[in-house]
Amino acid sequence: MCKLFSYTKEALEVNAKLLEANPEYLTAWNYRKFAVEHILNHSETDTEIDPDSIKSIYSEELRVRALAKNYRPYGAWYHRKWVLSKGHSSVDQELQLLVVFLKKDSRNFHAWNYQRFVAALKNRSDEEELHFTTDLINENFSNYSSWHNCRAQGSFSKAKVLTEEYDFVHQALFTDSDDQSGWLYHFWLLEQTVKVENPLLVSTWPPHGSNLNILTTPSLDPSPTISRSSSLNSRAHIEEELKQVFNKFDVNGDGKISSSELGSILSSLDYPATDEELTMMIRGRF
Repeated sequence: MCKLFSYTKEALEVNAKLLEANPEYLTAWNYRKFAVEHILNHSETDTEIDPDSIKSIYSEELRVRALAKNYRPYGAWYHRKWVLSKGHSSVDQELQLLVVFLKKDSRNFHAWNYQRFVAALKNRSDEEELHFTTDLINENFSNYSSWHNCRAQGSFSKAKVLTEEYDFVHQALFTDSDDQSGWLYHFWLLEQTVKVENPLLVSTWPPHGSNLNILTTPSLDPSPTISRSSSLNSRAHIEEELKQVFNKFDVNGDGKISSSELGSILSSLDYPATDEELTMMIRGRF
């Protein structure tokens, strides 16, 4: 059936105009992939296509203006990924283009996924990625995607980075305590810091390991106080903070954050995420 298709220059020009008008048309993107493979495998001469011609063919695919009006079509980003994976295109140019797109639409998960793919091809260091996301957050503390772009994970000193990240997210929370982006990232930082071996019972008070001393006074209402060792105090404080942040998102109080609850939070931030995006966030892939 593919043999009946026309892969002429005129047909590709019509296809490009179609994708500019409707970049979600996956069949049109698949047509372009077939066209590129057809052109590369069916040269007008019997000689092998030279490297410059191959590079020119793939470069033409990156020039399709499907992202001019809509920054989030799946097909457009997947097609760019397919082109770049062939190894004939400039990774540096794509990184420069991504800076422009992410500044125009900082919550574009498709662009962030593509950015991670391009950074891996470029072999960018974890420090470079950290600086990149930090620059975007400095421009907008409410940049949810930047907060969760694989931060504080790498070959550099994790203890040092976690300390710096806590200071950084605290600045964001003090700037706007109602912004859920910072809280979500703060919650993730706590998970990286505290690993509770046993289930933490929310209804349990005081925390396990505490020494409860009842200090009575002549008043009719004795006031109980808790004394803890210095080692337990820090852990208990972090666990309590972890519970408070978790409870902000656990709307029904079942001890879990479901995709629907996370979806409601993101909708309140004016970002209606899809079911696929919510599932990826729940699994920690953002």
